[in-house]
Amino acid sequence: MFPGRSRLRAGVGFALAATLAIVLGWAAPAYAAVPDLVVDASNYDSASPKSADGWCEGGGAVGGGAYLSGAPGQAYFTAFGFAAATFSDGARATAAEDGDGFSGRWSVAAQTLCYPTRLPTYHNHFLGKRGPFASLVTNEASCYEGEVALAGNARLYSSDGGKFYLSHLIPSADLTSWSAVGREDPLYTAGSASLYLDLACVNADELSGLVRVSASTAAGTDTNALAVAKCPLGKYLVGSGFSVGGVGIFVDDVRISPTGVSVAAYEGQAATTANWSVVAYALCSSGW
Repeated sequence: MFPGRSRLRAGVGFALAATLAIVLGWAAPAYAAVPDLVVDASNYDSASPKSADGWCEGGGAVGGGAYLSGAPGQAYFTAFGFAAATFSDGARATAAEDGDGFSGRWSVAAQTLCYPTRLPTYHNHFLGKRGPFASLVTNEASCYEGEVALAGNARLYSSDGGKFYLSHLIPSADLTSWSAVGREDPLYTAGSASLYLDLACVNADELSGLVRVSASTAAGTDTNALAVAKCPLGKYLVGSGFSVGGVGIFVDDVRISPTGVSVAAYEGQAATTANWSVVAYALCSSGW
């Protein structure tokens, strides 16, 4: 808990999850252990950057999400995923204003689903940094044979004041790896960055019916777009990811519920005029 931050959990957290499920048309999950949705928000002010952490008491955290409030197209994620050394305890997100700054107030919130039972035994693969490059940094990591990757944690670092944003954090179709991409803010073109990517890997035989579900918007030139990936009936969310096409398109809302994930993106002030789209990814399981 941090001064000035707000935290919603227990009955309130479940009410938020239930409301989101109703609004987006998700069916109730067919399992007994209903998770609690925890939300931790930063201060709502004009400071930059900001961070938030959504924690579970006693472990059992999966499916981290995050969203920004108050600065559409003016701020973006620079770190997203689980807390690097404690995957099963919570999620973490960091966001920053774009290259020309933003005078208004805004905040970042981190979400996590807290299940009553701890997750299967996991371990982290720390991949270190890749780059720096002039305008694009990438990283990809794989679990060991016989394992699946439940979550990725991507973090951008700049040593010379460059501004970069996360545009991709994608679980692979075969569930064994994740990839991440960071792009240079087109309003700030003089910096360089490194991209860190960590994975949380578990033995494949400890999870039942793990699948990846994705949903994409149609390519267009709209100023914003929303994609929703829903878990199949009887499965529930254990991981979430996103990707967006085009330069200067900022993902700023990756919102989770027990049965799916929605991803929203906005055009920044210096966005491409070409068509672009956004993709939501949900990792869904029937239990462990």
